[in-house]
Amino acid sequence: VTASILCKIFEAKMSTDDELQTKKPWVQWILFGINGLVISAIPIYLYISIFAMSSPTFLPLFVIGTLASAVLLALSTKDIALQIQARLAKYRTYQVKVPEEVEKKGKPDVQKAKEEKRQHLLTLESVSSALLYTNLLFLLSFIVLAFFLFKSLDGPFNYGMSMLASSGILFLSKNDVGTTPSDARKKK
Repeated sequence: VTASILCKIFEAKMSTDDELQTKKPWVQWILFGINGLVISAIPIYLYISIFAMSSPTFLPLFVIGTLASAVLLALSTKDIALQIQARLAKYRTYQVKVPEEVEKKGKPDVQKAKEEKRQHLLTLESVSSALLYTNLLFLLSFIVLAFFLFKSLDGPFNYGMSMLASSGILFLSKNDVGTTPSDARKKK
């Protein structure tokens, strides 16, 4: 739900500014940062309700764990979005229309406008896919680690280990996104 809302905001911002990628990359960082904060803060509710970690003594742990995880998630999402975009650029062809004013200017302007529109669509698709992938992988790995692997640990240690490991798994797996077995063989 959060990713779809953020993607709609991102799409609305991109539709008002076609040169977002080259001139305003901070908008993507804001999107990825907010997404990382929201997704990293979700486990706090579980620890407050299940492990009864609601006292103020655990607040620093929650803040540090959430911020560190949000930074790793934002970095991972950005890298994954770039990998997906590069991969999609090879295979996607979009039928794009350009405004009549651009068509009247001449062929070079039409080609440039079509390429910008294509990049815009590739960016939207790659950002949406990257948000879905990172959110899903983070939450699934967190649930497996917190409730199965580290279930015997105390609440604070369980939280710290689960957040660190889930973010670390995602951060380290970002290089494997978008590669097929044939691509992996080519690297060797």
